[in-house]
Amino acid sequence: MDDLLHELYRIFNRVREAGVSPDSIRTCMGSREAVRTLARRMPGGVRKGGLGLDVIATEFGLDGETLYHQLLDCPRRSELISNFTREFEAFCGDSDQMGSFFESSWATSQLAACPF
Repeated sequence: MDDLLHELYRIFNRVREAGVSPDSIRTCMGSREAVRTLARRMPGGVRKGGLGLDVIATEFGLDGETLYHQLLDCPRRSELISNFTREFEAFCGDSDQMGSFFESSWATSQLAACPF
């Protein structure tokens, strides 16, 4: 999971850096709503003059539709923290030890890789 999440964040950062053309999203996904949804998920990531969704997807060995759905499903930092907190509480049951858990676990590397 750790490697998969890092790769997903790498893709997310590439998309934000290059921008995605709204026309390419509309062409690939077939609706204006898809453009609005991705624009809400990635403020500033959908812009005129951006690369085509398929072009970016090809860089990572994906198709445009798969990339679109991965970008929408990419967990945000707050979601990661909530997941780690639940995982910690299930494991230890004591929130006073949470700082040590985050420092000594793989959680730190995932939070560091999270682009938002």
